[in-house]
Amino acid sequence: MNILFVRLSYIGDVLHATPAARWIKEQYPDAKLHWIVTPSMVELLQGNPYVDKIIPWERDGGILRPN
Repeated sequence: MNILFVRLSYIGDVLHATPAARWIKEQYPDAKLHWIVTPSMVELLQGNPYVDKIIPWERDGGILRPN
């Protein structure tokens, strides 16, 4: 199962959604959690054991790919 969280630019939204990620991983340990956030929010999720992939997204530029 793949689950996508879309929390783009508000720090409070990102932080308040992290307990939901924990709950989902506890209920569905094989689920893959991916998050789309603005580049300024990436650091908030790095190192979070409940997040499998962080996808930086710029409103005007689309998904950012690492160099």
